[in-house]
Amino acid sequence: MIRRSVQATAILAIIGSIYGTTQYFRNPGDMLAWDQQAATLIEAQGFNYGYSIDNAAIVTLTNVTCVAATVNFTCKAPLNQIPITPGVKHKLFIVASNTTGTSLMSNEIDIGAVAVGK
Repeated sequence: MIRRSVQATAILAIIGSIYGTTQYFRNPGDMLAWDQQAATLIEAQGFNYGYSIDNAAIVTLTNVTCVAATVNFTCKAPLNQIPITPGVKHKLFIVASNTTGTSLMSNEIDIGAVAVGK
């Protein structure tokens, strides 16, 4: 079983991020980012990552990249692959898995989207 944990803390978006509040995004290029515990960068990059939104079934995250950070590793994935309805607050969780098991769900992240004017 995976002993490393996923510590999802906030959405990295153009408007910034503050833990504990609803994070809003506007741009197609906005990224979801989280802190990932792992023994090495190779291990962090070798995990399969998934998400659950509003307690639905876990869906695989694609195009995940991880880099070394001050503590643990910072992983990110394009946010546009997660179905988020503008004007609706959603609860997002991240999980990591490999051949030995799946991590516990991350801390809850409250997220939402704002409609961008034409």
